Amino acid sequence: KTAGELFNELIQSIRTTVNSKEFKAAVYAGEYNSVRNYRETEAYIDRLFEIYSRLLVIRIDVGIRKEFLDENADGELQEHLRHLFNNARNNRLFAAMIGQIVKREVGKEKGPHAHLFLFFDGSKVHKDEHLTDLIGKYWNERITHGEGTYHNCNRNKNRYKHLGIGMISHDDVEKRANLLLAVQYVTK
Repeated sequence: KTAGELFNELIQSIRTTVNSKEFKAAVYAGEYNSVRNYRETEAYIDRLFEIYSRLLVIRIDVGIRKEFLDENADGELQEHLRHLFNNARNNRLFAAMIGQIVKREVGKEKGPHAHLFLFFDGSKVHKDEHLTDLIGKYWNERITHGEGTYHNCNRNKNRYKHLGIGMISHDDVEKRANLLLAVQYVTK
């Protein structure tokens, strides 16, 4: 067959797949789950603000350095995250942590990584950039034993058009809305 005929067959195959009931059901399920996840996350954050007058919100991206990625890297990332949150129960660094939201992804360039939103009691902790760096260093040194990487999103707050991290008071409508915009990404 010519390249043109093969291309036309590919296009027809894509059309058939996209128009199938199974594909449409999968798309609907994905959209439904995204909306459900967002609503649950919104309710979770609202409950935190009902209990605490201020939240210190940290956004940190964690992963494994490229030179240590292998076919089991996603499983290793999951194990590292489990280790991090198990250790957080008995670590003073996390003593004021009251909640978290985690979104794991696998990217072509980054490999497996996770976006973390960590919520702290804002009456007990301050200096979000510094705390985020401490958590990132803990991830690199103690959790991944030198194989990890992290990005401190709180260090670059001026890059965000709609700032939804840092210290947020329960009555700060704008920052709370911005937090929901930031969290919307992790509920997709």
